[in-house]
Amino acid sequence: MAVALVALGLALLAGLLRGNEPRGQAFFPQCQFHQLTGLQCPGCGSTRALHHLLHGRVVDALRSNAMLIGFMPVAAVVAFGGFRRWWHGGEFVPFIGGRFVWWTVGVVLAFSVVRNIPVRPFTYLSPSVVVSSATSPNP
Repeated sequence: MAVALVALGLALLAGLLRGNEPRGQAFFPQCQFHQLTGLQCPGCGSTRALHHLLHGRVVDALRSNAMLIGFMPVAAVVAFGGFRRWWHGGEFVPFIGGRFVWWTVGVVLAFSVVRNIPVRPFTYLSPSVVVSSATSPNP
């Protein structure tokens, strides 16, 4: 029952995000860290990245938040391991070891620092307003 409720909630959120452009919508969360400091947190651009991904625009999603898109396959493998254990009668415990956690923390911290360096090529990691080929006029 819990799995069905989570799946239903995720499907509803995906539908809301797919149908609405995140920029300019009051009901999508704004980054408090960015508003206070002017710096990009590791999650900045995630909502736009998911919106682009739901429309099949992978390159635009990578431009919005490359770390989120890169971590999605890792999260899927971790969740699959936990789901598999649960399916065979155990508890839903994702197989996350201590090294995995420390590597993840290190990657997130490094991404946070590097994306705020105002020099190319690091500026490519900072989310920008992406005008996708699907919405831009043909030259």
